[in-house]
Amino acid sequence: MSERVGYARCSPDKQDLTAQRGILLGLDVPQERIYLDHGPTGTNRDRPGLAQALAAVPAPAPSTSGGQ
Repeated sequence: MSERVGYARCSPDKQDLTAQRGILLGLDVPQERIYLDHGPTGTNRDRPGLAQALAAVPAPAPSTSGGQ
């Protein structure tokens, strides 16, 4: 499974997420790991797609180098 996660957002007026989604797919982000928000404005901070994208990012592995 790819660890790539993509997020795209557009405002509600006359904008479309098709181009942004295409770019993310071109960057090898799997379709099921692309999260979208369509419609939130700059003043509306409720972005469920962003919350889903952040939750999908894997936690970093603990460092085992022991070096300084």
